[in-house]
Amino acid sequence: MLVTIVGLLTLIVFSIILSHILTVKQEEKASIVAEDLAESLKQEISFASNAEKGYSRIVSLPKQIEGRSYDVTLGSTNINTSYFEIEIDNAIFFEIIPLTNGAIEPGIIKISKRTNNVFVEVIS
Repeated sequence: MLVTIVGLLTLIVFSIILSHILTVKQEEKASIVAEDLAESLKQEISFASNAEKGYSRIVSLPKQIEGRSYDVTLGSTNINTSYFEIEIDNAIFFEIIPLTNGAIEPGIIKISKRTNNVFVEVIS
């Protein structure tokens, strides 16, 4: 009987530890994917800023990253630059970008260059 109880407790402790390790690994994977997404988005916006007027491109941002919700914020630092940040779980990925107007959300966005500025529009 004592052996059974010890075995059961060992199994429960092992399950809790394994569950915690899997959760941490999933968070790490989501952070890596979010960091890659931030870099890709930065490159798209930088490319648009160097393109000719009239340039536009449709970009798809996933609704979730590794099954986790995330937020994207676009802001302005001064008259020449903007920034965006992607926040997922407890991680924030911050990127400085050329002056950009509009909004960024998960889903389909349009990045375009009008006049001398980059614009980002949420399509869906």
